[in-house]
This record gives sequence, C-alpha cells and structure tokens, in this order.
Amino acid sequence: MSASGGPVLASAWDKSDLEALGIPRLDISTSAAMPSSNSSASMTDETLQAAWRMIEAADTRCISQVESPGFQALLRRVREASRDGPSAGPAVSSVEQLAQLLALWRPGAAGQASEGAYLAARFGGQRPGYFHPALATVLDPTHGVLLYAVMWTLCGESLACANSTNHPVVQ
Repeated sequence: MSASGGPVLASAWDKSDLEALGIPRLDISTSAAMPSSNSSASMTDETLQAAWRMIEAADTRCISQVESPGFQALLRRVREASRDGPSAGPAVSSVEQLAQLLALWRPGAAGQASEGAYLAARFGGQRPGYFHPALATVLDPTHGVLLYAVMWTLCGESLACANSTNHPVVQ
C-alpha cells in the first residue's frame, strides 16, 4: 500500500518472461559499451515515437534508470521548460538527450543551479557563460553544463591547448 492507501505498481518480470508474453521492453543505458537489444531493431518508427512520448510524459514506471519519482519529476520539469521556452520542440527525443538528463540527475552534476542552467540554455535560449572560450567546444553539446566525468579531461586539454590559464579549474 502506498502512503495514500492505494495500491503500488511493482514489476518483477525478467527479460525472458516479457519477451515470452510478446511485451516489448525498453532498456535505457547511458553506457555506449552496452549493446542495444535486438528487439529495438524491429521496432517501427511509430513505436519508438510512442516510447519517447511516454518518457517525455514521465510515464516511466518499470523502465530501468528512469523510474524513480525524482527522475520523473525532472522529466516533468524538462517538459514544462520545453513548452514554456522559445525553443519549442520535444523535451526528450534521443538517447543523447536522455543520457544528458540522467547525468544531470546523478550525483555530481546534480543541483538546482546546474539543472536551471541546463534548462535555460537548452530551452530558454540563454547562451551559457564560459570562463574561457576554449571550453565552448567541450561544453556546448551539453548546453554549458559539465555532465560527464570525461569532460573534466577534455576541458583540461582544451585549456592546455589554449595555453592561457595557470590556475586550477576547481579550488
């Protein structure tokens, strides 16, 4: 029972059970090393678009990586920002966009300041500010927010190539 007294939806089906019932599954992984499932290759464009609409609507129960109430709330905030901003379009429509949201949600990049900056740059038309122009090539794809650990290395390399700073990035 949930706190409100209603039933709680839970799933304990494994991959083989779902496939035996003919239910397509949606695996989401931010790791490029993870192979994609064979079932996604046979999905129609209509099915894929429906899956993205479900994710955009935060209807993500039983979808690994994106089912927590906190991530669902983030998806709703992203959907609102996409509708309210000058850059109208789908809130989430690619694996890269979803990976960015997962990275934003995970410990490290998470924080209201990072989330606000990301949403303002992605949907609000604001240009991110960089303390050095050489960082734009690394941070532009993620709308000015340092989301992935590898970006620290890339930022350091960009600054070293620019050869214009002698002070550390983090103090």
